[in-house]
Parts: sequence; C-alpha cells; structure tokens
Amino acid sequence: MGHEPQNTVRRPEPPQAVPEEMLMSASELNQKRIKEIQDKLREDTQNGELWYALGNAYMYSSEFENAGTAFLYALRLAPEPQSNIYSAMATASYYQEKQHFTPQSQAWLEQALALDKNNISALMLLASDYFLSARYQRAIDTWQQVLDTERTDLDRVEIINAINRAKAFI
Repeated sequence: MGHEPQNTVRRPEPPQAVPEEMLMSASELNQKRIKEIQDKLREDTQNGELWYALGNAYMYSSEFENAGTAFLYALRLAPEPQSNIYSAMATASYYQEKQHFTPQSQAWLEQALALDKNNISALMLLASDYFLSARYQRAIDTWQQVLDTERTDLDRVEIINAINRAKAFI
C-alpha cells in the first residue's frame, strides 16, 4: 500500500496557433469587415441592410464620404423611411464637413428626429454639436433627453460625465 509520488511537473504544451483575427489591429479588422461586406454586396446589390452595415464600417474607418454613399444606397433600398439611416447620413456628412452641419445634413437630422424623437444617434450628434459650439445648456438638455429614454444599451456614465463637463462651463 505504498503510494508512489506522482509527477507534478507538467511538460509545457506546444504553442497553439493564434487565430488571425487576434493578431490584427482594430483598423485591420475593420478593413477586413469592409471587404467581406463588399463581397456580399457584389452578390446582392439590392440588400439595404448590407449597405447600412458597410456605411457603419466606413464610419469606423473615418471614411465619411464612402459612408455617406453607402447610407444613401441603404436609404433608397429601405422599404420605408428609417430614422437610423437618416441619422447615419447626417452623422457622416457632419464629420465629412469637419463637424459642421450643412443644410442637407441638418435636414437629414431633422428627418431622423421626426421619425423617432428619441433616436439616440441623432440626439448624441446634436448634443455634441451643441457642446462644441458652446451651447452648453442645450447640450445638457439633449443628453438628459437621451438618459430619459431609459435605453439599457447606453453608456450612462459617459453621458453623465458629458453633462457634468458641460455644467462646468455654465
């Protein structure tokens, strides 16, 4: 009934291959995503959801003109007007114009809010513009409107921090 000591030293396991995506930067991953969406669009050019996804991928890469074009296709292919597409178009145009509204981007923003007065993307764009143009109370009120939607997918802490930054300037 002797017990033999067990070997507790483990041999190192051979290294395992790391998935390619884990070695890619966020920018490289997004470029890969853009290419994948483009490939799918070559097969189905009439897919508005793919055009919208492509626009968002371009936004992530700060390719605002390309994003705007993709969002326009998404809008044309949508079965009915959609608030999120209008707000995306307004956002792409706003950033393409170096954070300034053009009459067209303003119209798209107004259309987004006419379709959904609590469109988060539109409200966040509006609040940011108010803040950047030193209209701090309007920024605070708009961010508060975002919080009042009680959406669970919001970064509430970041919005509250933005409100507090704006209050510091009043």
